[in-house]
Amino acid sequence: DREERPDLDNIYMDAVQAMGLQGGWPLNVFLMPNQKPFYGGTYFKNHQWKGLLANIADAFSKHEDQLAESAEGFGKSLARRETEKYGITAGELDFDPDDLAEISLKLSSQFDMEWGGMNRVPK
Repeated sequence: DREERPDLDNIYMDAVQAMGLQGGWPLNVFLMPNQKPFYGGTYFKNHQWKGLLANIADAFSKHEDQLAESAEGFGKSLARRETEKYGITAGELDFDPDDLAEISLKLSSQFDMEWGGMNRVPK
């Protein structure tokens, strides 16, 4: 549920996009028992959903090792650092400690201590 766990929604949305699929809502992601995604998508019509479930069950029973390998690949893609993903190079950082303290104070005042994330809607 993206309202209750936006952190997980972001991870699985990234996974679906790493699969070369377009993310959206409702997000459906199929996971291995270790919670690594191996397939996903957004909206499926009733007949598509039933067919997909049958295909997933068949693939899991006959090719679990290949699904696990695929899930590992998506996991590695998700774990890559942002600098590697987007070709960002590190440069010289010139932070003033007072500026950093002010930024931290402003950000932390917006944290939702009960539900996590930022204290705003949508979650």
